[in-house]
Amino acid sequence: MKVQVEQMRPRPETQTRTSAGDLVSEVSSLATGAGIVLFVLAPFALPALALMAVAALALSIPLLLGAVLAAPILLMRRRRT
Repeated sequence: MKVQVEQMRPRPETQTRTSAGDLVSEVSSLATGAGIVLFVLAPFALPALALMAVAALALSIPLLLGAVLAAPILLMRRRRT
């Protein structure tokens, strides 16, 4: 049993360091994979973006209407004082 425990522990002299080239290679491969996934999923995102734009317009209409109705009242209050 004692031999197995010693084999599981990492030895300091066998640890390797990562070079800058390995890091760049790994990051570029991960970025490529993420780009492929995003490219495939982009057509599904376009309808969602269109729906959000329509919802934002629908919610902004009452705000604009309220601003138009409130503007004359606020102007009259400013002229009185």
